[in-house]
Amino acid sequence: MIMRACDRVVNVTAPILGKAKTAKGSYPLLAVFVLSGCAMVASSCRREAEERPTPVQLTTSGTNERAPAWSPDGRWIAFSSDALSKGDLFYIPSGGGSAVQVTASEAADDCPSWSPDGSSIAFHSDRQGDENVWVVDTTTRTARKLTEHLGFDGFPAWSPDGKTILFQSDGLGNMDVWMMTSDGGDKIPLTNDPELDTTPAFSPDGKKVAFSSRRAGNADIWILGLSSNALRRLTSSPADEWRPAWSPDGKRIAFIASGEGRTAHIWVMRADGTGRRQLTFGRRLDYNPTWSPDGKKLAFDSDRSGNRDIWVMEVATPRRQEHR
Repeated sequence: MIMRACDRVVNVTAPILGKAKTAKGSYPLLAVFVLSGCAMVASSCRREAEERPTPVQLTTSGTNERAPAWSPDGRWIAFSSDALSKGDLFYIPSGGGSAVQVTASEAADDCPSWSPDGSSIAFHSDRQGDENVWVVDTTTRTARKLTEHLGFDGFPAWSPDGKTILFQSDGLGNMDVWMMTSDGGDKIPLTNDPELDTTPAFSPDGKKVAFSSRRAGNADIWILGLSSNALRRLTSSPADEWRPAWSPDGKRIAFIASGEGRTAHIWVMRADGTGRRQLTFGRRLDYNPTWSPDGKKLAFDSDRSGNRDIWVMEVATPRRQEHR
């Protein structure tokens, strides 16, 4: 007998149940065993369904929106949109509503990151040719350039105290993780490896940096201790994993993992790398997770509607972890 347990197939080998045997036979006990197994599978399916979030679409412009970033007060989600150009920054109420334009240029402004006080948004842009890190005042809409590099500086991420900004840069010839002061000064590399080190993110206490690296083969999530310079590899699956995002309490890290074929999904794990759990499914490209300030939701961008749009899902603490 084959029972389908959610997305898994469970083989149960048993005789076909027909007329019950005598008291000395085993069929009644076998029936109890199989029925108990069915109940366990049904319970597992219900529990798994409860742990699978249902994403809600936030943007519906018919163009491509990407790279969401939740504001510190939880009211807004910033993102990049090609509705009017190659890419402008907007923000939209986190519960849905009309989007507000923040930048306007013929270039591609991408990957926004809010300052902790919500007054500024860092982003990368090719508005003067090469990709560099910029910051825009959310009130005056005035943008200023923080890096001057004839290459790629991008994926900025603010420190919790607002004093420094992480970014990835090929300034040393490799793509590495760098750090600078929030006014663009004192730029220093935190990594220097021949392989790609990308998409850095500060831990909520500001003591560690999560990033993706190919230094061990595939793209994996790594942790760098800022005081010790100690490196720790958190993931080692055959998939590529990148774009780590710390939960506000520092206990979990959301990230992207490549799937079979041309797919990518959002996963979450404990901050020590254990308890991996897949959150999105299907033949889709789900990218760029960002946590709500209360740690209850994730925003991400996805092509599940046909275009790339911003989606939001609730993330409950699971009653079990499937991948140890």
